[in-house]
Amino acid sequence: MSPARGQWGALAGLLLATGCSDPGRFPMSERSQEAGLAMRVTSGRSPSSQLLEVKGGSLALFDGDGDGDLDLFVPNGATLEDPDGGPGSRYFENLGNLRFADRSGTCGIDLKRWGFGC
Repeated sequence: MSPARGQWGALAGLLLATGCSDPGRFPMSERSQEAGLAMRVTSGRSPSSQLLEVKGGSLALFDGDGDGDLDLFVPNGATLEDPDGGPGSRYFENLGNLRFADRSGTCGIDLKRWGFGC
């Protein structure tokens, strides 16, 4: 099963479990690029063969810059072949109006190893 197909199945299960079986009641669209939340999420290779590679992604919502808006921290993974060379965790500053800026470099976040939940 492709990752995209698995995500849609998980979403459908969640909607049914919460009593929202009408997709029109909860419309979704992909807007991460225009919001400034562009990143590559890595968790091993595909298809996964080790338990470490099937861990899910996570994020933390917190006010990192003290302006009253919720910013995002997204830990990221790597591959077993190169556990120190992942794409890196990211800190996104909330600019308001559903816009974010990657401030990982300016705040010193340089974690390229496996990162797990927040």
